[in-house]
Amino acid sequence: MMTTTSTPPSACDSTHLFCWNVRGLNNPARCTTVRAFANEANASIICLQETKLLHVDHFTISGLLGPDFIDDFGFLPADGTRGGIILAASCRFFSLSDFTTLTNTISAKVTWRADGSSWQVTGVYGPQGVANKLVFIQELKDVAVTQGDRWLLRGQQEQLPA
Repeated sequence: MMTTTSTPPSACDSTHLFCWNVRGLNNPARCTTVRAFANEANASIICLQETKLLHVDHFTISGLLGPDFIDDFGFLPADGTRGGIILAASCRFFSLSDFTTLTNTISAKVTWRADGSSWQVTGVYGPQGVANKLVFIQELKDVAVTQGDRWLLRGQQEQLPA
């Protein structure tokens, strides 16, 4: 009789990041597309930028990402018609906690349910204009100091002019 042993999967084996500048989620067709791509990617952690949503609740997440994401999500509301970030994790693998939102960022502690190991993730959506971008860079520096050595930064920022 042959016996095989295998090591249990690690958090890295279960992590499929899905990061997208969706350019607004007020259109049902766009929401359907986002869900289809997230499902196809087998996403376990999702960061959506430029949602243009002022409010996100469990109903929104269920329709947009599916039931696996309704208990572990946070959002940064849009500023009028600009920005907005959703950060979500599949409850099958991860939990999100300790959310912090600033002007252009949302951060959370990501904990792998299998063994309790954790790390930090930050979603960003940077502003337009040189002055606002310089403030944004300072915000990132301030966030970086608080995140520890296991930190993932995801999002979109236009380049600063030379």
